[in-house]
Amino acid sequence: TMPLTSAPQGMFAEFDINVKNIGNENINVSTGIEVFNSTNNLVTTLNSTYVFLQPGSSNTVITFLNTYNLPAGSYRADARILFDGRSTANMTKSFNITSSSNIQIGNYTNSSINFTADIPTFVRANISTTTTVNMSIVLNSTFQMPIAITEFTSVFNQTIPSYTSIRKFVDIFASSNITTSLRWYWLNISYTDAEITAAGLDESQLRIWFYNTTTSTWQQESNSGVETNLNYVWANVTHFSLFGIFGTTPAQPSAPSVA
Repeated sequence: TMPLTSAPQGMFAEFDINVKNIGNENINVSTGIEVFNSTNNLVTTLNSTYVFLQPGSSNTVITFLNTYNLPAGSYRADARILFDGRSTANMTKSFNITSSSNIQIGNYTNSSINFTADIPTFVRANISTTTTVNMSIVLNSTFQMPIAITEFTSVFNQTIPSYTSIRKFVDIFASSNITTSLRWYWLNISYTDAEITAAGLDESQLRIWFYNTTTSTWQQESNSGVETNLNYVWANVTHFSLFGIFGTTPAQPSAPSVA
């Protein structure tokens, strides 16, 4: 199956292809996806890494599509499944890319991260010249799955009363296998002194917030802080979301009284 139906511009779209080995030999499975626009022109090709399947076992092969350079409109994904390069199965899925005001400036994809149950897995993503995202992820299952991250300087609905952003937003996109197996993870996002100065914020008050898609509001992570000596904000979280760095302006000294 390829469950994707729509994705906003600038975000990653996920294609899941479920495969099962019904034979009596071990096989390696990979997928290739060709994406066509509404005029039937090929716009991009996505290739997965190999997944090893023993007889009777199944797995989900996941690939991510970065929609940053794709205009809004209708698209078609043609997927081919290769079994040890000897035979193929084909499937087609139509989907839409919707207009968005998100301004993407960097992205990261790791298509093959090995997770071991209850053992922290460290992921370091150099998103752009000014942003590094570090994660230490703990799952309750063992498997190999991908993660994708995008950085934006502007996103929809980015205003919080009494708080100011440093124009650094990070969307962490993980497959459903990871989200349902997640125990928790430690997240830190770097920033620069220039970004704090430009925003006019009190560095000690920086925190990580996440966008709650249910309420359409930003919420501060309850367990979040900042390391001002190392220039990063951190949080212990139990979900993958769109995150942003927000803070407050320094308190102004009171004017001296005049006798």
